Amino acid sequence: MKAPASPRGRLTGFVQTLESSFGRRFLLFMCMNYFGLKGIAFAVLQASMLPYFQKMDVKGVEFQLASVVAMIPWSMKGFIGVLSDIVPIGRFHKRGYLLVSALLGLVGIGMLGLDDQGRSGDPWFAAVLFAMAFAFIA
Repeated sequence: MKAPASPRGRLTGFVQTLESSFGRRFLLFMCMNYFGLKGIAFAVLQASMLPYFQKMDVKGVEFQLASVVAMIPWSMKGFIGVLSDIVPIGRFHKRGYLLVSALLGLVGIGMLGLDDQGRSGDPWFAAVLFAMAFAFIA
């Protein structure tokens, strides 16, 4: 009976299988996209929420609720994936949803950047803007 492979050996074998199936360039692109671009953008956006809401003098309970609202796009990833498979926008199943999320994200990030640290004074409006930005990243 053969001894089970170490976790490191199994991971190396898995990566080699992916590389033989998809190629090294594609794997490098995927790592850069998810660990680099999306990971950094998510970390920066999430870390900027607390100072943004503190500048608006939002209480802790309201901040927690606003954080939940802002993270709704992450909660709905599975639903949106199934929806995009079933209901195409235009002639394409994924392209329309990618464009809508990119447009929402750019508007959300732009309005957050142009807003003078919560000049609207409404934490729920800011939470929706953060949700639009997270929709772009999710």
